[in-house]
Amino acid sequence: MTFITAPLVGLSRLVCVVSLCYGLKRLNEAMSEFEGPSPAGGLFKFFTVWTVLIALAFYSVCILCEVFSYLKFNTEKFSFRGLVFHSLVFPFSVSVFLLYWGISLYDATQLHPVNKHLPDHVNQILHTLPLVSAVIESLFYFHPLPPRKVALRLYLGVSLAYCFLIAYDGIKFNTWTYVFLQKLPQSYKFLALSVILFSTSFVYLIGETLHLLVWREHLKDE
Repeated sequence: MTFITAPLVGLSRLVCVVSLCYGLKRLNEAMSEFEGPSPAGGLFKFFTVWTVLIALAFYSVCILCEVFSYLKFNTEKFSFRGLVFHSLVFPFSVSVFLLYWGISLYDATQLHPVNKHLPDHVNQILHTLPLVSAVIESLFYFHPLPPRKVALRLYLGVSLAYCFLIAYDGIKFNTWTYVFLQKLPQSYKFLALSVILFSTSFVYLIGETLHLLVWREHLKDE
């Protein structure tokens, strides 16, 4: 990183961490007012929350690695950070942005009703900021690419865990997280989840391509 890009990346990480903590707090308050104590998944039934928590953990570790330089001595930490960024942070951030704002533009009533109780700036923090931070990270900080098979397995594994959670909640409590899932027949619910899961996996390939285009000169020098 240059003397210009280093502060930009550091500031992006810090703003992302602070803002996402605030966004989660506001979402939790809105959910408490909207649903009250509920056994059905809580905040973890939202794909947005999974994305935000992964981003928070990743950028917090990145900040700690910059502050405490001795954490940099082990290069395995860098390869692990690259794996998490390319397989989870970037794909999840882009997917949340595309799915949330795409459904909002098509028919906002198909989203969870709690979104109506959130101010616009909180929705922007939760659904747009992760994408902005991920793009800045990808453009201005080099994270080594992991093997594609390993990255896709991690992405699909975490995504399947999320799908299992909302399917379990939907079947046990008959309360599906998203309105469009609630309206679908039982068999089509799982088909819809499968289509979303595998179509968003292409986002990983987009991130990989962007990385190769931006850092091709760096990769030639390795």
